[in-house]
Amino acid sequence: MKKGLMAAGVLWLVDLVVTAVLVSLMPDQVPVHFNGGEVDRIGSRFENFTVPVIALVLGAFLALLAKYGDEGNRAIMTKLGIGMQVLFIALSAFVCLNILSYDPAEISLGAPDTAVSKIGAIVIGVTVAFMGFLMPKSKRNSAFGIRVSWTQKSDEAWERAHRFGGPVAIVGGALMLVCGLVFEGYAALAATMAVFVAWVAATLVGSYFVCKNVEG
Repeated sequence: MKKGLMAAGVLWLVDLVVTAVLVSLMPDQVPVHFNGGEVDRIGSRFENFTVPVIALVLGAFLALLAKYGDEGNRAIMTKLGIGMQVLFIALSAFVCLNILSYDPAEISLGAPDTAVSKIGAIVIGVTVAFMGFLMPKSKRNSAFGIRVSWTQKSDEAWERAHRFGGPVAIVGGALMLVCGLVFEGYAALAATMAVFVAWVAATLVGSYFVCKNVEG
């Protein structure tokens, strides 16, 4: 576990360095927010350090769970922490490279953008699929997994729900990833959200039925 936590820390430093290098190549004012495939706010290039800050906070939370959380899930939390840091590195790189694709002389409100929505769809898809990979290996806990009344009533119910929910999450995440790759602009995010809602519904309904006859 100690090596896993160190690996997550090193990956966060990589994220910070990647962001710093790419930010140093940007003009002072860059697109920092997008809505419906268009730039709707221009701000300081240093706002791009928001992603590493979020990665640090989330990483610290997962590290605490890995060290002090439920003993049966400490390895899962360590793997989740490492996976999320890899994802944040990719996110930082994609966002910064997208910003660098703008001509500094032509940055303006309302400028069209398709990459941010695609990036969002891809990140959500990869995250859900990765969670699906970890679900079947998780033990009953208070922080990760399908945490509803029918899955928490016993260890058997939890195991059944997550053996079902893991593959469903992998398929759902893969479909979200496809949405991000196939569709452009706002359509990518809209399609991903539709798949996300369907995934949540399928997970809740399916887990209810696989746990229905399990005694508490």
